[in-house]
Amino acid sequence: MPYADDENSAHDGEPRELYEFIGPNTTYRYTSGTIAVTYLTNTYALVEGLRRSSVGSGSTDDPVALEVSIACSAQVVEDYGFTTPPRSLRLKVYRQQVNSAEFQTIWDGVVVAISAKGRMARIRSASQMGDRLSNTVPSVSIQRTCNHFLYDSHCTINAATYDLAVTVSVIDGAELTVNTIGGASDSWYRAGKIVRDSDGESRTIVAQVGTLLTLHSAFGVLAVGNAMTLYAGCDHTVQTCNEKFNNTVNFGGHPMIPQSNPFLVGLRLKRDLT
Repeated sequence: MPYADDENSAHDGEPRELYEFIGPNTTYRYTSGTIAVTYLTNTYALVEGLRRSSVGSGSTDDPVALEVSIACSAQVVEDYGFTTPPRSLRLKVYRQQVNSAEFQTIWDGVVVAISAKGRMARIRSASQMGDRLSNTVPSVSIQRTCNHFLYDSHCTINAATYDLAVTVSVIDGAELTVNTIGGASDSWYRAGKIVRDSDGESRTIVAQVGTLLTLHSAFGVLAVGNAMTLYAGCDHTVQTCNEKFNNTVNFGGHPMIPQSNPFLVGLRLKRDLT
């Protein structure tokens, strides 16, 4: 194959790479070459300092990952470098051998972190498998609060029963004002989530006062008028499970566990009596 021949040649190889960051509303395209490149009708612009690491070896401790260096002035850094990158920000890297004019996809993963230092930023992308391997496996604890995830198959509550369609009215970083709260009381949506209808990107709601929502982090890209859906939250106590959801039959905690260990209390009492 001409691409493979050029790639393996010590004299004829002349590679350049294209970086495509695919966001929920905007796609950012850059090239590491010396001139702008058009590929599949899309133009990849020049940007300062664009380079990458080699792909990691891959294991559960060191998942396959790619690190990209790029100038902070790049629009993708300005939009995402100072917020928590959404899982929907995806990175694809294409490598072209100029002599053969052939392209190969050499990377396809999700952006998991962006850190800026001085004039440069470092973007870390995990492969699809590596991203999944890096997730913490949940475990069940013996505790007073519920172990279930709200709306999962163990909780059994239907999310559609507790959702509300809204639109964004005001954006102030991680604080959003929506057009309605549907008559819900303050904190009804605390510990719930807000989901953008167009692509499913979501954020956890950490506080709610009227129509003002405080999120755990801002959306990287969001516009006034975006259609969103709110889902009520749960603090995982048996009181909320009963009063808000009428679902204590499926409560996944042990609310009658004593606050103190009776065995230790017994030992302390015996020691005090001696």
